[in-house]
This record gives sequence, C-alpha cells and structure tokens, in this order.
Amino acid sequence: MASLTPAVDLLLGGLSLFHLFVGLTFVIPADHMLKKPGVHHHLKAARALQCLPLRTLLVALAALALYLCHLAHNGSGSAVRAAVASYTWLCAVFLRRLSEVGVSLGEEKVLLIEHEAQRADIAAFQPPPARALAALMAPIEALIRPDITGLEHVTETPSLYVMNHSLLGVEMPSFIHALYSRKGVFLRGLADHMHFSLPHGEVLRALGAVDGTRENVDVLMGARQNVLVYPGGAHEVLKHSATPKYSLLWKQRLGFARMAIKHGYPLVPCAAVGTEDMLSIVADLPVGFVRKELSLPLAAPPSPARIQKIYFWFGEPIPTAQFGGDWQNDAFAIEVRDRTRAAVESGIAILLEKQETDPDRFLMERFGARAKEE
Repeated sequence: MASLTPAVDLLLGGLSLFHLFVGLTFVIPADHMLKKPGVHHHLKAARALQCLPLRTLLVALAALALYLCHLAHNGSGSAVRAAVASYTWLCAVFLRRLSEVGVSLGEEKVLLIEHEAQRADIAAFQPPPARALAALMAPIEALIRPDITGLEHVTETPSLYVMNHSLLGVEMPSFIHALYSRKGVFLRGLADHMHFSLPHGEVLRALGAVDGTRENVDVLMGARQNVLVYPGGAHEVLKHSATPKYSLLWKQRLGFARMAIKHGYPLVPCAAVGTEDMLSIVADLPVGFVRKELSLPLAAPPSPARIQKIYFWFGEPIPTAQFGGDWQNDAFAIEVRDRTRAAVESGIAILLEKQETDPDRFLMERFGARAKEE
C-alpha cells in the first residue's frame, strides 16, 4: 500500500482540482464575467468523461477504499489521507449528478436557470440587522459625523434615489446607513458591472448591491424595493484631478429616468458633499484599456487636519406616474433626467454653502472646542 500512496495522492489531487473547478462554475454568480466560459468548459469536460464507466466517482471510491485499508493496518498515520479521500468521494457523488443534469439541459438552459435563480435571490434579499450595520459604521461616523438636510422628504413610498458620486465612492456606506438608521429605508445600490469582477464585488452583493442592468432594476422595482443609482457611475468615482469637485458627469444618460417612468417610481434627488475635500489626487493612472476615457486616481490619505463632516441632502420627490409608464418616450425621459439633475446640482450648492459656514466642520477644531470647554 505504501508504494501506491504517492500515486493515489496524485490522483486525489487531480480529482480535487476538477471538483473545485466544477464547484466554482455553480458558485460564481450568474452576472460574473467568468460564469459563461466556466459553464462552457465544465459541460465540455463532463461530456468527455461520460464515456468512462462511473467516471470520477468510481476512481474516488477506489481511492477511499485503499486509504481506509491503509488506515486499518497503520493506525492514525493515514487518517488525514482517509479524510481527504472521503471528502473527495462525497464531492464526486454530488458533482457527478450536477454535471449530468447540466449536460442534459445544455449550456443555454443552465445559464438561463442561473439567471432566474439570481433574480429570485435579488428579490428575496434581506438587509443586514440595523444594529450590526451601526456597529460597523460607528468608528467611521465618529470622525465624519454625517450632517443631514431634508430627511422629511423621505417617505415610505418605494423610490429611486438619485445621487452624485464622490471621489472613490467613500460616501456611499455612510449615506446608506444614515437613511437606514434614521428612517428604516434600506437602499439597494446599482453598481457598475466591473465591481462584480473584482474581490470586493461579493462584499457589495452581501450589502444588497446589484449589477445595474435594466433586468435587475425590473426585479428590484417589481419587488417594490428602494433603489439607489449614481448616473455618473465610474466616471464620477474615478474623477480625474482636473475635474472640478462634486461635478456631475452624467453625460446624456436616460436609463434611470426610463426605469422610474416604467415602474411609476418617484425619484428622490440626493446630494453628498465633504469627502472630496478630504482627499487629494496625487496621480492619474490611465486605464483606457479597461474603459474608454477612464483614469485611476491615486489619492493620498487625509491628514488629521483635513478630516471633516460629510453632508447629505434629500430633495422633494419628483413624480413619474403622470407619464403612464411610457418609458420609451424620449421627451418624458429627458424631462425627468433634467429635472433630477437640476435638483441634485441645487442640493450640492446648498450643502457647499452649509459646509462653508459650519463652525463645527473639521474634526480637529471640534476636539479643540471640547478641550476649551472642559
């Protein structure tokens, strides 16, 4: 048995890698860039192995039997190998059946089922407990102390919240928490597709964000959930150093307006100010090969003297029910977009004025005032 051990180890290692690959094709979210090629190669490999009697299941079972025999004769020395072999055999049992089902359905049907399952997950999402989110945000908010204006405009009516994106998007967690903790409204953020191809995409997904496709917006609004959209997207998050602070980079986008009209959702214009005054861009790295006209700003961490409040503003809701769901009407969509843009720009101006006259704006000045009082 000892002479067979290296060969069986190698065989089990290969099977485990194959199982890992197969498992990942099911675990990867349907909107991930690797999903389609993963399913394609998985089903291709499964078809090729169908000609072998019982395929990997028989091999894994034989390896398990060999290791169990070795364990019986040699004591605990082979216990780890036996455990690995048992796990590999169980993987072979479950993944073999999944592979057979996948082959019988075909690639297109498998991907369709995956997308349907993801839509069901999006609609059934439950926000994290308010207390857990508050504990997570407490250290940050102790420094930046969010200042909120216009909260009375937030109602129980499901709405589309439209906001400017600050540099690097660092205002978003505080904004979502501010609304959740004060009004019990949890926002489902529409994120850029590229986020879900990076490691932090799963964190965003766990916090309720979805890929900002029209299909996903249909699911969210069909479930009457509150939605957060940044029409400026990646271009506002990754502002070039030459771009003025808090400027809107919406171009001629109409998608968010069309979706609001389609579902009769009111739009709540929102604004954020503060984070871009804390960050300084030290370099702009060209990343046009990823997306045209895009650069990656490298920002220096804020010094203690620059840490300050962030300010949020909510404007009066902009109704869309009067358009009768005619979301393909360009004139209606342009009207909604332009009204929303004007409101957001007005909110930014209000916050900048408030920020300029706020005596309690900077963290160090707040500490100094407290020290004098004591």
